[in-house]
Amino acid sequence: MIKDNQTNFLYLADTLPKNHPDFYSSLEKILKDSKINHALLPHTRDIWAIDYMPIQVSTNRFVQFNYNPDYLRNSKKWQKTIPDVDKICDAIGLKRKHSNIILDGGNVVKTEKSVIMTDKIFTENSGITKGDLLKQLSDLFEVERIIIIPQDPEDFTGHADGMVRFIDEKRVFVNNYRPDYLPQFQKKFHNSLFEAGLEVVNMIYKPDLSSSDSAIGLYINYLEIGNLLVIPTFGAQDLSNRWNLNEDCADDEMAVIMIENEFPHYQTRVLDCRDIAVHGGVLNCISWKVLK
Repeated sequence: MIKDNQTNFLYLADTLPKNHPDFYSSLEKILKDSKINHALLPHTRDIWAIDYMPIQVSTNRFVQFNYNPDYLRNSKKWQKTIPDVDKICDAIGLKRKHSNIILDGGNVVKTEKSVIMTDKIFTENSGITKGDLLKQLSDLFEVERIIIIPQDPEDFTGHADGMVRFIDEKRVFVNNYRPDYLPQFQKKFHNSLFEAGLEVVNMIYKPDLSSSDSAIGLYINYLEIGNLLVIPTFGAQDLSNRWNLNEDCADDEMAVIMIENEFPHYQTRVLDCRDIAVHGGVLNCISWKVLK
């Protein structure tokens, strides 16, 4: 499996610069300064990218899953945002293997030997036994194991990339949920990671409670490509003096420090993501990263 830190080219939806020109301009500058090449995916219908694009398994092997999420197909308002994935992939000349398994890219948190996804994979593919489904996924991804975690009951997407991210093969960031938030869910979530032999590192998590659709405060959804980390911020305060910390430091500053501590050899940049986060996703959601 191709890891995020092995990728070197970023695709973004062509809808992004149209709908959020200022945000796109800021991200484009970061990519240019960091010498990360990028291009726009044609024929998109929303600003997101990772969910419908194929998963890269090796340099020349991509798997295109069935993109048919319940949170879009069951809504007349959002059905029109479901893209023609074949049209997009054909336009960029991408050869890929097709799979009938229903799976969003945002529910694939990967490293070289393991993939983490939520148990929504079972409900969306109820016609396949759990054992057969896990075997098919392991074979398609060419990984040693698929680690299943419970879906966050209050996240309508059911995506793992809003809950957990690999630091390395043995350690993961997880959202530091408040203690009174669905304790049974949290216990099951942590147990699933512990049973997989993973060490948990709590990532600051300050969700916007005013809207169920907002991803403001979701720091774990950062962009990792090559040795670059782009860390989302949400306007807590100016980060220019983030090293002058005290016990009352802002959430944005704390998130940056936590990520930089775990990735000391990466170059890091911060990007105000409020403009897109109010629509339900952050940096990993808008990104499709590949190794060329």
